[in-house]
Amino acid sequence: MSIITFAAAKTPHSSGITFEKLQFMTHFENLTPSELQQLEAAVVQISILVAGADGTIDAEEAAWADKVAHIRGYSGEEWLQEFYDQIATNFKIQFNDTIKSLPTDTALRQTTLATELEKVNPILAKLEPKIGYKMYHSYVTLAMSIAKSSGGILGFGSVSNAEKKVVDLPMLTPIAEPEEE
Repeated sequence: MSIITFAAAKTPHSSGITFEKLQFMTHFENLTPSELQQLEAAVVQISILVAGADGTIDAEEAAWADKVAHIRGYSGEEWLQEFYDQIATNFKIQFNDTIKSLPTDTALRQTTLATELEKVNPILAKLEPKIGYKMYHSYVTLAMSIAKSSGGILGFGSVSNAEKKVVDLPMLTPIAEPEEE
């Protein structure tokens, strides 16, 4: 298996999203600090799950995952921007650290990531339905974006068969968009 990791990042390591940083965000006020960290970790885990589905995490996929985390830190709804902005701060470090902590065997790595991502389901269920949907949708669109980042025409647009099996994040319980009131 071939895995590309980021060059040493210049950003100091932090513990990720802290409860204090997000306390003002009423969307997450009923979550514990560890639940917030699990939501943050899911972004990196999804990135590795999709990028490594074919056994190789290539440089384009790793760079695109980092770029998407940064882009989402300044686009979209403000609360979701803050969430991704916190992740983007140390994305490369978290990406590399997570890869190092995972099995090198592709099947075992994918199973481990799927098991970790399943832990997000009860956390998403604790959120208001609209917020849970937006978080779930954010994860699924992240997965698709990473899957399309390598291959195809000029490196974009092709999703491998292995990526197709995980890109819809089958380990996460789908959350339907709530009807507007």
